[in-house]
Amino acid sequence: MAFSHPEPETASVHAPVDASKYLIEVAPEVMTHLTAEVWLAFKSVPRRGLEIGGLLTGRVRRNERETTILIDGYKTVESEHRLGPSYLLSEGDLVRFEGALAAHPENTIGLFRSHTRSGDVAP
Repeated sequence: MAFSHPEPETASVHAPVDASKYLIEVAPEVMTHLTAEVWLAFKSVPRRGLEIGGLLTGRVRRNERETTILIDGYKTVESEHRLGPSYLLSEGDLVRFEGALAAHPENTIGLFRSHTRSGDVAP
């Protein structure tokens, strides 16, 4: 199942992409609540913890100098955790994820997943 979401409109389609001109702002209450949910899930499974994931909601603001991604909310999408504590989605999970995307098409700007596995973590 493929996920697709329309790209936000840009001021100039042919402008070169410069990653140094992207800013991400997260509302403090989003960080507080999401951190609490991640911590509760982590503590619910001894030793390794349980991963969670879902949708990030917000908006994108652009001007000629930078693009700012404003994250003002999130929606956790449950997983069956059929393959263990990792947030690896089963077919049923994918259907739930598609439903969550369909319910929030206008303001979904990204995805999140907590990470409890060892090794390097990169955004």
